[in-house]
Amino acid sequence: MEIKIAHCSDIHIGASISSLENKCYERRNEIKNSFFKIIKKCELEKVQVLCVAGDLFDDTTVTQSDIEEVKNICKNAPFKIVISPGNHDPFTADSPYNSNWPENVSIFKNNN
Repeated sequence: MEIKIAHCSDIHIGASISSLENKCYERRNEIKNSFFKIIKKCELEKVQVLCVAGDLFDDTTVTQSDIEEVKNICKNAPFKIVISPGNHDPFTADSPYNSNWPENVSIFKNNN
């Protein structure tokens, strides 16, 4: 049996790039949209599993709006998504991962 797997890491959704000054929010949206493009590309390529290997989010203070957008795009993906929290977005009590995620998303909850 053949399985098609895609991999990405270090997206850093919610990154605050203060050095960009007034273009900071524009860049934040570009970063988030890059993840959405990965999801669409996986769908077009008929990927069965997308592995996100750390730092999908920049830190645990990412906005609830960004988290919900990510959850919604993941929910509509016709494939399994496996997320390994990274050093910028570890699984903690206040982690964006410590909430309800779509059924097709699995999150490693042990930081070891």
